[in-house]
Amino acid sequence: MLLIGHKDLLKPTIETLHKLRMLHIEEYTEENYFRIGKPLQGAEQDSKKLVKLRSIATFLGIAKPYIEPIDAAQVSSELEEKLEALDRVVSEKLKRKSDIDAKLKEVETTIHEIEPFLGINIDFDLCSGYDSLHVFSGTIKKGTDIETELKEITSEYQLFVSNTGVIVLFIPVKYKDRVANLLTEYEFNEVKIPAISGVPDTLIRELKAQHDSLNRDLETLSSEIDSIKTQYGDFILAGEELLSIETQKKEAPLLFATSDHAFAIDGWVPDDEFETMKSRVEAATDNRVHITRSEEETTDDANIPIEYENPKIVKPLEAVMNLYARPKYHEIDPTAIIFITFPLFYGLILGDIGYALILLGLSYYGRSKLHGEGWNSLFTILIYCNIYTLFFGILYGEFLGFPLAGHEGHPGLIPWWHTIELFNGIGGDIVTFPIHRTHLITTLLILTIIIGVVHINLGLIAG
Repeated sequence: MLLIGHKDLLKPTIETLHKLRMLHIEEYTEENYFRIGKPLQGAEQDSKKLVKLRSIATFLGIAKPYIEPIDAAQVSSELEEKLEALDRVVSEKLKRKSDIDAKLKEVETTIHEIEPFLGINIDFDLCSGYDSLHVFSGTIKKGTDIETELKEITSEYQLFVSNTGVIVLFIPVKYKDRVANLLTEYEFNEVKIPAISGVPDTLIRELKAQHDSLNRDLETLSSEIDSIKTQYGDFILAGEELLSIETQKKEAPLLFATSDHAFAIDGWVPDDEFETMKSRVEAATDNRVHITRSEEETTDDANIPIEYENPKIVKPLEAVMNLYARPKYHEIDPTAIIFITFPLFYGLILGDIGYALILLGLSYYGRSKLHGEGWNSLFTILIYCNIYTLFFGILYGEFLGFPLAGHEGHPGLIPWWHTIELFNGIGGDIVTFPIHRTHLITTLLILTIIIGVVHINLGLIAG
């Protein structure tokens, strides 16, 4: 279909089309006289608000669970004021968090630098700034005594050894080279002295106390953030949805063809919905938008959008169809067939009363807790599948893998339930009730082949 009207009617046309949710718009590619349309007024502002709101949601860790519907007009009226207030509060929290994180990192780095020198009772300030002394600090080979050979060079030295084995050695500058050679023999590895004032043990105590204090501040901040999340969570999710819709509507002209004064919208609508859409758009624009049905050649199925038309009970299986591909325009929609065969095969394979009851319970619980079209389809399909599983579980007489009925001298879980022989199967098998799959292998294999052939041929006929 094609809609043509004056640019002044663009906004009511978009509003009506959005409410109807019937039109699949074909994106216009710019050529000759017509140009791609420009977003409606306010699109940029709404887009900025949306980005800001999503940033706030990310910082607060707000997911997208199901929430109770909120009046759109109420959200819209409060959006500007609440968004500004939220932005101020969240910006302040974000700055505080960044400051605390930076201080924590700085404290942790300093602790890491000081720890090798624990046990040395000397101020770090005294380890530098000398003209006549040189200071070596680092590690040497474990279990070695350097002082014996050091005394052969000079007795004028001061040696400190930390709890971790790091040494700090003060010697006169004139012996620097000879001592350096000696240290090399002992696999000396330099450890830099931190550029900080204080005794290592005292500094560590102070820094760890500071580290604990910063962690407490971080916990307090997290509690404040959780409070904001609880207070504004629903509003943020509703506001994000509202802004997403408004932005989508205001940016819709980017898909249209426009001239200086007019616009044109090309798209697809279900045939039985055309008159409804036509009347609604004309009513919203006082019959000033021209709407015409375009009869297209339907040989190229790839360009035709497809909408499913299935009963409500079958609709969840559309999710399974979408895993493959939607049927093309001239093809039969096999969703109704899959509605029968998919749960049937699932139940035929699993077929167990115990598993069916457990999975049915989990499916109903999941559907009540996780909302949204995708989750609803998934859990509804599982419910369908496990109804079949329950049926075949009764047919097989199995509960959590154990037989309920006795067979060939082996008792089942239910003492009074005995297997009944019905008729001869294939290859010497005897068909019984309940069916014991391990005693009906040939018959089940042949049955599986027949089902497979029928299913494949159904697919070939439908496709």
